[in-house]
Amino acid sequence: MGAYRFVRPRGSGRTVNSDSYFAGPWGLIVGVGVLVVVAIGVIKLIQRVEERTETDKNEAASKGGIQGRKQAPVYSSGPPAAPSETRKGPAPGAQPLPPRAILQQALNDLNVAVVSSEVARLRRESRSQGRFNEEAMNAAGRVAAANDPNLADHLQPGDEITAFETFDLKRMREEDAAATLQRALEKKSTASYYRFRVRRDGERELSVLFPAQTGGSAGDFSPTGRIQVSNKLALDIQNQVLSLPVSLLPQTERKEIERILGKGEATPEEYQFLTRRMTTNDAGMLEKDAETFRSQVGILEKMLPTAPVAETLVTKDGRRISGSIYGDTPAAVTIEAPYGKITVRRADVGALYAANEIRDEFKHRLEGSRDKPQALRDLLTWTKDWQLPVQHEYVAFLLLQLFPQDPQARTEAGYTAGPGGRWIMGTNFSTGAKPSLPHPANRAELQAELQRIGYILRGDHWFSKEVWTTGLDTLHSPGGIRMTMSGCQIYSWHVGDTPQGRLFNPSGKPKDGSPPLLRFVAPAGPTGTVSITVEAPAELYECHVKATGNVIERSKQGKIECYITPDGASTQSLYTIESASDESFHDITTLVHGRRKFVVSARLTTVVDKFATYARFLESTPDSKEVFSVKGTLLQGAPELDRTWANMRQ
Repeated sequence: MGAYRFVRPRGSGRTVNSDSYFAGPWGLIVGVGVLVVVAIGVIKLIQRVEERTETDKNEAASKGGIQGRKQAPVYSSGPPAAPSETRKGPAPGAQPLPPRAILQQALNDLNVAVVSSEVARLRRESRSQGRFNEEAMNAAGRVAAANDPNLADHLQPGDEITAFETFDLKRMREEDAAATLQRALEKKSTASYYRFRVRRDGERELSVLFPAQTGGSAGDFSPTGRIQVSNKLALDIQNQVLSLPVSLLPQTERKEIERILGKGEATPEEYQFLTRRMTTNDAGMLEKDAETFRSQVGILEKMLPTAPVAETLVTKDGRRISGSIYGDTPAAVTIEAPYGKITVRRADVGALYAANEIRDEFKHRLEGSRDKPQALRDLLTWTKDWQLPVQHEYVAFLLLQLFPQDPQARTEAGYTAGPGGRWIMGTNFSTGAKPSLPHPANRAELQAELQRIGYILRGDHWFSKEVWTTGLDTLHSPGGIRMTMSGCQIYSWHVGDTPQGRLFNPSGKPKDGSPPLLRFVAPAGPTGTVSITVEAPAELYECHVKATGNVIERSKQGKIECYITPDGASTQSLYTIESASDESFHDITTLVHGRRKFVVSARLTTVVDKFATYARFLESTPDSKEVFSVKGTLLQGAPELDRTWANMRQ
């Protein structure tokens, strides 16, 4: 290439070869600048294309109904781990799971681990059972850490599964029971509810959610912790359920389904409702169920006027005891419940309700509730709490007329979950069961009921908690409390008993003989002690004590040290006063629990002068109350309940 010359302005005689011009520093700068401009243009073009694509997606989602619905983002820590695998943390770059999804993940892990442990137990695989038990305990700890009071049904470590769906595992060979229970661990495309019966403080029924693809991936759940409703399930429901006529799909249930589908996600209870509705969409079955509900409501309606209703005592702290009034005196009320006689002090009785009053209250609550789902649900709970069995079943069938597949209403109406999501009717009042007040069927049920109304089980004996109080209101009229003193005495103080008054009246006693304004215990010298013995008529369950003390001049170095000595135990410090006063109740339950006797003592210190009253114990006026007071709860034996307990089957 020929050499072109670049002529510089005058004053610069340097010439540059054209080849060296592009290879030198200036050429490099110009070249880089050109590349930057081109790169920026390409980036802006890509951004415009991406923005246009996202806009098109959103428009399609807003117009496409169920098929075009935009899926909520899924936050997942990766594919589900098998029960025996160790779970790892979130994948790099993954967004943290929301609290509700973390809790549901823990519940899934717990349910899977417990079932796996039971399968291993039935197969006599002790090593695997131990590993699954450890995983269950770990998951249970994560569930407990969430501190959620509204947990769905779930299995717990140590549960013995006695039935799965309609299969009674206790009546099967162990290998067959294990194979049957294994079904809960099989992979599936949608989340499913399974019904278990477990032995846990007696036997109880549970409806437990197992997620799609066993192992419980958090991907089954939205950021709110709810279960995502897939497009496939939404379309199936639209085609198979929402297409049913009004006679087979009540309007209230239709609106509920549309509401859930519109959100694209569901709570576990809502998801259970959708999946059960999908498995029971057979027109003939639905028509048969609707006719059954109408028939049940009619039969139960005729039974309501004569249905058994118990008289009910409600205590001041809200406990309900149902039965019949056996005794009513100024001191106490006795209720004869199905499991024995229960006596409540009159001072603890909040209200007594006759059977006709409770019937009238039910009628009042029923008015205007027949077509209101939430009102019926509230009434269902109320009839159960007040032990109205026929009314309870009646309300359950009213609710089923609105929501034929409602799991709670089905269960309360006497149905059990069968294979394939079918409901099987059991024995209820309209089919011949004899109406009667609920009666505990075994010791577990009896124990739960007695503990609910405040009874305590010790070994094989039941005890009631009785409130007990004793004390001393004022030293002006001491009661039956036993008090001993060493170096102390009871002092009297009159209105005119002041240092100035003593100048004219050295005795301090008024000439008119009027009674003293104050009385109190104080040392006759620098120190003194006073002791009060308390003896309860029965074993103490809880106890609080108040022994008032007062230091009136801190500069005089007055001090009161209060102690407690439980019967047969060492002395413990209760409180110390070096200024002002202490008039509060102190909880001594841990010190005297299970005992009947204790001693409260006080050591008083003061300066020595003609008054000697700077540390005062049990300071009293004529109308004082509780200068020394004990408030406790005693355990009283309940022999009638002991007999019921002994005759009750395990």
